[in-house]
Amino acid sequence: MIVWTKAARRNWSVLERSGYRFARDKREAFARRKRATIKLRVGAVPCGRGVAGAAAKSDEFREPPDVRRHPELSAIPAEIRRAACAFHEAGHIIIGWHHERYVTHAWLRPPFGFTGETCFEPYQRGFQTERLADLRRAEVEVTILSAGHCGEMIYWNEGEGLRWYPGAIHSHDDDLEQMRPYIAFLRPVDEAALLARCAKAAAAILYQPPMLAAQKAIAKTLFERRRIDRDEIDDILRPAASG
Repeated sequence: MIVWTKAARRNWSVLERSGYRFARDKREAFARRKRATIKLRVGAVPCGRGVAGAAAKSDEFREPPDVRRHPELSAIPAEIRRAACAFHEAGHIIIGWHHERYVTHAWLRPPFGFTGETCFEPYQRGFQTERLADLRRAEVEVTILSAGHCGEMIYWNEGEGLRWYPGAIHSHDDDLEQMRPYIAFLRPVDEAALLARCAKAAAAILYQPPMLAAQKAIAKTLFERRRIDRDEIDDILRPAASG
């Protein structure tokens, strides 16, 4: 709670009046620029993105930043890339849930839904190299981070995904970066062998038939609503795990 003195209240009133005029001028200038930008965008439907004309928000007309780095992605329809991202996050969710890393929620980032985020409850204590349990926890984290790529490749290897597969995907780069602290903590003799082992462990779980069905259900919710919460994840995964 903020407590205001009389003098502060009086000074704030003067600042508020002058600030209001300044803010109003800024808002009006911004509105004029926005109207001009919208006029430029009218009728300009970008190629190969699957944008639904007038129903799409104006943000959908902007070029995704990763297309500049990887132009081959521009040929893939937006709904295909969004579905691949949903499967990617579903991979993280399932392996995290399997290892009792409780998910608070996952979402596809606006405006395109081509990247996402899976959020877990934080650990209650840190990592210490002398504790074997902490070494195991660090390897589990690498496995969970590996699961995004494994989950996404399930999508690209069948149906519409297979038809549009670009030949290489770069959505795993962020996961690899997040692995660095855990790899440094583990100090493996052979880093490539560690990464291969963790990816294999993730794939072994994801390719179980009940988990394949659960992944599709989670990805469907993410694709349609751009978000999934803990209760919905539990409702999908509990029957899959018991089956």
